[in-house]
Amino acid sequence: MTTGRRGEPGWVSPAHATLLSQLDPGGMPMADLGRSKLVVPPPEGIVRRRQARELRREPKAGLAERIGPQRMPALRDALEQDWGEVAGRGGQRRPTL
Repeated sequence: MTTGRRGEPGWVSPAHATLLSQLDPGGMPMADLGRSKLVVPPPEGIVRRRQARELRREPKAGLAERIGPQRMPALRDALEQDWGEVAGRGGQRRPTL
C-alpha cells in the first residue's frame, strides 16, 4: 500500500495509515468504549490495515538494507539529537522523535 495521491481511489493519508495499522483485525468489543457491540472491520479494512503496517516497515527496512542493520541504532540516535534552533522559528527547537 502506498499513500498515493490525494483524490485517487484508495488514497490513504500517512496519518490514517498509521491509525489503521493499530486496529485489531479481529474487531474490538464496544464494551471497551462503553457499549457491548463487537466491531469488526470489513475485509477491505483488514487489507488496508495490513497495508498500513507495511508502509511503516518499508522505510526502516529499506534503510537497514542500504546502510546495514548494525548502523540503524546509531542513525536513530543521531536523528534524535538536539540539532539546535530551527531557522525561521524564533529560537524554537525542533520536537524530538
